[in-house]
Amino acid sequence: MFHSVCQVPTAKVCGDGKPSRRGRSFIYRLKDEDQVPQQVCKLFFLSTLGYHPTNDSLVLSVMGKDISTPLAPPKDQRGRHAPANKLDQKPLHEHIESFHPSVSHYRREHAPWRRYLPSDISMKLMYADYIEKDNKCSYESYRKAVKSLNISFTQLGEEQCESCLLQEQHVKADHQGEAAVNCPQCEKWQIHKDSATGSRLHYQSDAERDLPEDTSTRSVDLQKVIMLSRMPGVKSAVFTRRIVAYHETFVSVGKKTNKKNTISVVWHEGIAGRSAAEITSAYAAALEKERDIKHIVYWVDNCSSQNKNWCLFSSLVSIVNSQTISTEDITLKFFHPGHTFMSADSFHHGVEQEMKSRPGGVVFGCSRIV
Repeated sequence: MFHSVCQVPTAKVCGDGKPSRRGRSFIYRLKDEDQVPQQVCKLFFLSTLGYHPTNDSLVLSVMGKDISTPLAPPKDQRGRHAPANKLDQKPLHEHIESFHPSVSHYRREHAPWRRYLPSDISMKLMYADYIEKDNKCSYESYRKAVKSLNISFTQLGEEQCESCLLQEQHVKADHQGEAAVNCPQCEKWQIHKDSATGSRLHYQSDAERDLPEDTSTRSVDLQKVIMLSRMPGVKSAVFTRRIVAYHETFVSVGKKTNKKNTISVVWHEGIAGRSAAEITSAYAAALEKERDIKHIVYWVDNCSSQNKNWCLFSSLVSIVNSQTISTEDITLKFFHPGHTFMSADSFHHGVEQEMKSRPGGVVFGCSRIV
């Protein structure tokens, strides 16, 4: 339309001397068989294009009302006014923040911008509390608001570093939120932070390097107690005393090329407890599964009853010097207290998720159960 129609100003005075009411005239052109534009009348132009010969409203709307105004598409009218049913997000976000979501100590390295809520809080509980305070909002809108704030209900553990918590309270109370240079407590915490960072970098180095076939690097941890049986909705099972099951995991650390099958040592309280002797027996059972591996490295936390006791150390010395396995050396590497997230925690989380999806029984996602 822009290429076929042009407009020119008309004379201000008609032939009879009266002023003209028209401020412009349109010139219509169509191309002939040689693609040369030829001037035609308005009736021929509109009829050729399939429009009514006396209805030129399309030409007027396209070409505009004023010849002095440059041709341009009309402005987008969307979004100029807020919709009447738009939800005010400010009180909604304030209510969500009142539950004090925090960064999980286990996932800070992997998801630094995600915050978590305690496990005893659910989305339905938060929404019900919001509605009880005379607020109007749909459940879906509330759920989207929680998601937009990057808040999750998944937690891999409850451990928090006491030194980091004390430092956080200290800088808020004494240093307006920032660590001081000449403060003894801040300097002590900086040493703690550097040590934790160093152990984490060493763990990442073990995870990223290529391991030979005769070397196995694993993270070792005892999952929190599992209460069996799990039969929700069955009253006879709900009011029955549960049996406690223990699960010690030996999870491979590193690249997919270095991954080895996870070893899970599972027992219940009818067989043994979880003292140093029982945990040492779990180590012995796992070492038996890798009896042909020459070099074994275990990343463990600082729990003294499980990983820092003479029962475990003397037993490992006895096993590595015996003829039952071919292992030449066993190395124990400890994380800094309070900063012990490792691959075993991710595996435990997978087990818990599997138990939630299959409440009728416990399924361990591994290939070796001792």
